[in-house]
Amino acid sequence: MPTRQKADVASATVECRILGPVEAVAGGDRVQLGGFRQRLALALLASRVGRTGSTDWLVDSVWAGAPPRTARRTLQVYITRLRSLLGRDAIDSVPDGYRLSIPPEHVDAHQFESLVERGSALLRSDAAAAEQVLTDALGLWRGPAFGDLGDVVALRPIVRRLEDVKQEAVERRLEAGLAIGKASSLIPEIDELVARFPLRERLRGLQMLALYQTGRQADALQAFATARDELVEALGVEPTPTLRELHERILRQDPALEAGTAAGTKNVASTAGRDSLPRALPSGYVTFVISDIEASTRLFRRLPDEYPAILARHRQLLTEAFTHHPGVVVNVEGDGTCAAFPEAASALRACGDAQRALADESWPKDVDLRVRMGVHSGLATPKDGDYVALAVHQTERIADAAHGGQVLVSAQPAAAVRDVPEVTLRDIGRYR
Repeated sequence: MPTRQKADVASATVECRILGPVEAVAGGDRVQLGGFRQRLALALLASRVGRTGSTDWLVDSVWAGAPPRTARRTLQVYITRLRSLLGRDAIDSVPDGYRLSIPPEHVDAHQFESLVERGSALLRSDAAAAEQVLTDALGLWRGPAFGDLGDVVALRPIVRRLEDVKQEAVERRLEAGLAIGKASSLIPEIDELVARFPLRERLRGLQMLALYQTGRQADALQAFATARDELVEALGVEPTPTLRELHERILRQDPALEAGTAAGTKNVASTAGRDSLPRALPSGYVTFVISDIEASTRLFRRLPDEYPAILARHRQLLTEAFTHHPGVVVNVEGDGTCAAFPEAASALRACGDAQRALADESWPKDVDLRVRMGVHSGLATPKDGDYVALAVHQTERIADAAHGGQVLVSAQPAAAVRDVPEVTLRDIGRYR
């Protein structure tokens, strides 16, 4: 593709690519973006396309927390140069900062996540279509996110999140492939991924299923035994109940484990769905989310007949949001739910999605279901499918202090997501 030095029009069609080395295209031509810091300024704005990047945040991020006295003026120079390359309307000056004002779908990362969401939705109804959409999504990657800029402190949380979504997309594409009978061709790829991520139980489940579908029942059972040994040795935990259930179904040669036929949709939910191939409980520095329904006792007394269905639907919405980001639902007791996440940003995105889903749900007349959530991070190690950790008890206290509809976040996860563009927090002061 030809390159260009300056934009000839005020508002050429602009695209930004951050799933690999940072690139920009204006009017069909690739743009020479200049030096490291100028490219970084564009990458930071592209990471929160359509939203304001404050001048203070940009300066702090571009100069790694040690800006010179001339930093604000230099940043302004970078923005002026980028406008000359991309078009005057591509970057807006707004109060206290700048904003990349192009359609979100013109940033490849946004397009990628939209395709992953679409492919995931298709997985349970049309596995062949899901596989194609997820393949297209993964095809947008040209290398590590942000290329040589990916190790910049401000971009690291975004890189981790994009890598998490990429891994999720790979696994869902494999699930779709197994559902339409491609087990033989997928086994080498699955084996390679298992070797790289030996404690990721979802991959172990895919490996077991692929081996079984190719007539290798003994190898599938051995894959489970290997997974169990490695989990016990590395983490001191047994495989999750879902992986054990898959092992039992292979033992009894459950016909539902066979790949689909014709349209390729048969048994997607039962054999390769998101919930049937579990993730291992995160270990180390874990972010917990604990929720419950505000005034649940009054709701039960007022609507004793409707309450069980309301409770079940509330649990389903929470589980879908938590596992999408990806988290693991640790336990459910009464109207309370506890979930664990490997990073704070995923936990807060999940909470936002859950609250929106609860608000959008058509509840019975006169039901205003409000769920309070507490979020806290701390050291924790799973044992026997649960946690015994101070961080869990602290999360419970935080959830107790929240109001219905509120996500109350402690200082630790709040600090971790300060520069994550999708998460906005409001400081409500100190509480004991």
